[in-house]
Amino acid sequence: MGIVDELQALRWTEGLIEALVEEQGHLELLKKSCRGLKKGKYLEGRLANIQIKLQDEVESYIGLREEVLENLQKLTDRRMRLVLELRYVNYLSWQEIAKRTGFSRRHVLRINEMGLKKLEIMEKN
Repeated sequence: MGIVDELQALRWTEGLIEALVEEQGHLELLKKSCRGLKKGKYLEGRLANIQIKLQDEVESYIGLREEVLENLQKLTDRRMRLVLELRYVNYLSWQEIAKRTGFSRRHVLRINEMGLKKLEIMEKN
């Protein structure tokens, strides 16, 4: 997996974790209302499966996040590193990044594009 792909995978993995946490919450509520019923046993099994999946995804996310941050540290341009980290690690919008950095939204997008290209070049070398 390339560096740019890792940036996207990080976001998708966090989304999957959020979905699993949400499903876990719904199943726990259902389980409370189904105490003593046969469905309660099914829900317990389903909850156990989700907890295993959740643990696996969190471990994957942590490893991927560390790898992404390590790769971003290789960028010598602080602006590029900051914009890429705010976007792909902290998931800020382009507008929020512009506000935080003091750059225009357009300039933030240019920095992002240059940073992604630089990462791809670094990966090939």
